[in-house]
Formats: sequence, structure tokens, C-alpha cells
Amino acid sequence: YRRHYAGATVLVALNNTRQAQSVTLACPDASQLQDALRAGAIYPVQDGKVTVELPPLWGAVLTASE
Repeated sequence: YRRHYAGATVLVALNNTRQAQSVTLACPDASQLQDALRAGAIYPVQDGKVTVELPPLWGAVLTASE
């Protein structure tokens, strides 16, 4: 899901299965997103979309990283 507050956008993706999952999300105007739950995990945005690999029973909290 996506949340907006004070000019910032945060994307949240959850994987509640016991298998790794790949998810592609439409994202805000950014060239890359950083995962607040995984230090150093940065994902490039291409054509307005970002693809994230989610480990089993885990999630991602993505914020713009310019």
C-alpha cells in the first residue's frame, strides 16, 4: 500500500507466505527507493515501477532515496 504525508510517499509491501515473492509496484516520482527494513537495500525505478524481492514472511518499507 502507499501512504502520503507532508510531501513524502512511503510504499509498503508484505509477503505473508513461506516462499520468497517478487512484487512490482507503481512508485512515486523517484529514481530509486530505499528499504527502511533492510540496511543498504536500494531498488532502481524503471518506467515508473519498482520490483522488489521479498523474503518469506517479510516486507519492505520503501522511501525515496535521491
